[in-house]
Amino acid sequence: MKSILTGIYNLWFFRKVIWNFRWYDWSFNLDLFQRSLQYTCREIETRGTHLSVPESVQDMRRVIWLLEKVRSDEFIKEAEDSVGYELKGFDFKPLEGKKGYELVDAPGTDKVKSKKVTDLARKLEEENWEEIWKIVDGKMRNWWD
Repeated sequence: MKSILTGIYNLWFFRKVIWNFRWYDWSFNLDLFQRSLQYTCREIETRGTHLSVPESVQDMRRVIWLLEKVRSDEFIKEAEDSVGYELKGFDFKPLEGKKGYELVDAPGTDKVKSKKVTDLARKLEEENWEEIWKIVDGKMRNWWD
């Protein structure tokens, strides 16, 4: 009976993530992982008995926050703020003599600053990923001991 109640609770707890899950998009797997960490973090914080509960909770909250950064994909905005330059975007230019369009920089784009922003955004995203997996790889197995 307890197993049935646990299953019903899990379906309720994960309902939004399960409802939105799509097999073809890796980010939904992150949503499942993030949601499970939220539950685990809450339970360890309230009922954990191992000596490193405060550290485990802090690490889990950090991973949850970092996963949220990945999902919100705010690295470009963060890089723009840091560099002090907002990307102008792109335009579509009709191809000469052919059907179709070519992707070109929007008018007024500073290519040097634009490259700085995109390079920094890529670096921030990589650092974010590295931190997530460093915490998970080094500490996750201890969260339940």
